[in-house]
Amino acid sequence: MLAISDIHGEIKKFERLLELVQYNKDQDQLLLLGDFVDRGPHSRAVLDKVIQLQSDGAIALIGNHEKMMIDAFCGDPLNLKRWYYNGGIKTLQNYNFRSSSNSFCSSVKLSFSLKEPDF
Repeated sequence: MLAISDIHGEIKKFERLLELVQYNKDQDQLLLLGDFVDRGPHSRAVLDKVIQLQSDGAIALIGNHEKMMIDAFCGDPLNLKRWYYNGGIKTLQNYNFRSSSNSFCSSVKLSFSLKEPDF
């Protein structure tokens, strides 16, 4: 079992870590513990990598930054502000966000299922 969390848009560091631990999809169960987006420069690339890893059998759980991102586009303007100030601006920039939340939502690949842990 390999567990990784708090990637925060750092694709190069994430890929390097996978190399260092010699991750092998056929031998290892990879558990990704959320916080894939925000702060770092490559949130979109990290999400693409998470999607690819999920298709190879990894389990991805939603982190508080993904939750903030989802909540940001669900009505309450305070949620958008909260996400923006917690690093969401970097994620928005990765998706060439300009002015419409619809353009962002349509460009984000939300087809992969992040799982909220059952406590």
